[in-house]
Amino acid sequence: RKGICLLLFSSLVWSQSISLEETLAYASKHAMHLKIKYTDALIEQKNIQSAKSAYYPSLDVSYNAQYNKSLDGIPVGTETVGGVTISNTTEYQNSVAFGLNYNLYHFGTTDKKVDIATLEFDIKKMEWCSSEKELYLRILKYYADSLKSGVEKKYRMKMLDLRKELYMFKQRLYKVGRYSKIDLGDAAISIIAMQRDLENISMEY
Repeated sequence: RKGICLLLFSSLVWSQSISLEETLAYASKHAMHLKIKYTDALIEQKNIQSAKSAYYPSLDVSYNAQYNKSLDGIPVGTETVGGVTISNTTEYQNSVAFGLNYNLYHFGTTDKKVDIATLEFDIKKMEWCSSEKELYLRILKYYADSLKSGVEKKYRMKMLDLRKELYMFKQRLYKVGRYSKIDLGDAAISIIAMQRDLENISMEY
């Protein structure tokens, strides 16, 4: 989970000092799974508006354009054959039609659609908020662990410095025959172990 949090931050963010509030805001803005949840909520919100549109009248507009051209050279006129009117005229015909529809009786279907769309929106919004909260909790845990690690690292560095000073003192004692070679080797091993511990802490956070 720490790896997930780390992926949320670019090298630019890590190269500068930022507050916890800025870190949370950056994570919310760039977390891909939060963007998906937020988009899902927006879609369901649009579905509510679509369902409510049934409460209002609808306007239908249609446009028709027709062009007839005489190709036989016969004077303009019309002929009726079997109830069908045939024209050899060259003319343009355009028409526009408007229609206004309003459903007076919905029988509860529109209300049901609006209720379902509203419920779906609430669910998607809760999923988005829940995902954001989980992300914040992971970041806060990582932030707290980092602070704890920083304190521990400073403590271990001071201890390491003291061990190095003590080791130098033991070396002088060894040269004058007041300290054993085995104990001096154990002191050197102890210093190496502390250095490795510090390296592990630095790599972990």
